[in-house]
Amino acid sequence: MLTIPIELSKGNTINPTFIFDAKYRKYMGEFFILNGIRSIAISIGFAFMIIPGIVMSIAYSMSNLLLLDKEMEPMQALTKSNNVTYGNKWRMFFSQFALIIVLAIAMYIFGLIPVLGTILQIVTLILISPILLSLQGYFYKTLVLDVAK
Repeated sequence: MLTIPIELSKGNTINPTFIFDAKYRKYMGEFFILNGIRSIAISIGFAFMIIPGIVMSIAYSMSNLLLLDKEMEPMQALTKSNNVTYGNKWRMFFSQFALIIVLAIAMYIFGLIPVLGTILQIVTLILISPILLSLQGYFYKTLVLDVAK
């Protein structure tokens, strides 16, 4: 699933079965190491008040994509992710925050409707997920792929 923003950023058509390609299985160990290190770092950031954790989570948000797309080592992916998001964290934060606020408002309004509201909440979650993935693909394209050209 993490490769969807990579494919979107390259303008490729999304085929639902591509997530099962064998090429992604070779990164399983590095993927778990990367996410373990990233989770520990972000948790420490959240322990020092909330804001450092948010900043670190945005700084490391491209690391999984770099690991899978550019075949980087876990620490290289974290460092590169921090470098490419430098100076863009506010833009990334506010664009994601705006979508989450819209989602929260829609979920609250739909929650007021008995029975049908639950169905509408589920539909809203299903519809907002591709938008969030596309946003991540956009940031990956503008911060990593376009800069590399």
